[in-house]
Amino acid sequence: MYDMPQIRLQDLLSNLDNTEIQEIWEVSYITITSSTAKPHYVAILADATSFCTCMNIINQGMLCRHQYRILLQSDKAVFHMGFIHTRWFESMPSETSRYATIAQGNKTYSIKLLHYIDQIRTGNVYTSTIKKTADKKIEFGSAMSMAKTSVQIAVIEGATGELTGLLTQFIMKYRRATGLNIEEVQEDNNRIPEISNPEYHKPKGRSPKRYKAVTEMANKQNITSSSKTCSHCLEKGHNIRSCAKHKASEQNYDRRVCVTCHKFLEFKFRSGIL
Repeated sequence: MYDMPQIRLQDLLSNLDNTEIQEIWEVSYITITSSTAKPHYVAILADATSFCTCMNIINQGMLCRHQYRILLQSDKAVFHMGFIHTRWFESMPSETSRYATIAQGNKTYSIKLLHYIDQIRTGNVYTSTIKKTADKKIEFGSAMSMAKTSVQIAVIEGATGELTGLLTQFIMKYRRATGLNIEEVQEDNNRIPEISNPEYHKPKGRSPKRYKAVTEMANKQNITSSSKTCSHCLEKGHNIRSCAKHKASEQNYDRRVCVTCHKFLEFKFRSGIL
């Protein structure tokens, strides 16, 4: 429902003569807001058709609240089933012009056609073919919902065999009309392909944010120590500081102070003679 007018009154009645207009009503709101500041206008034509500047009868296909208000106030205003678009009917009416017309509580029957509203209203796109297709989808959804509920109950209560038997009887009853056989359904179920686990490719290196194990740390220490080479004896596994041969050779040297430069001098003992 539009609170603001969607068309001006002069544009709404631009293609009509003054003789074709019976009454024009102004409908205003008691509470004035930004969206209800402008009033609506309802025009009643010669064939009892009524238009409102909110254009609800065109956009939505039914009378608006402004038109219903005029129905209670004016003797010229009547209610006709032709005001309601045929897309709102569950079953397609054959001819809406022969429906009962109600005016001020008195029921009368009219065969007058609604010329003006038929000229500006679009045709009905909700055809019988579309309706049948939509009804099939609605039926499929309802049946599928019931089937899922039945399967859940059967699994919980352990009555899947009973449910399968009922469905088998139902399929056997209507298989000729549909061309579907139970054996074909069971055969398709047995053809389920075997799905194996996906192949796992381990990436190289240590994965991020992973703590090393104790064995990995010990192996690294062994590798580091074995990679050392002594510069004195050229053996692996230690350096010159921890080399036993280098320490033994240092014990064979004696340090003396030079009388001239006062520096330490190293002299090697050979058979106890300098």
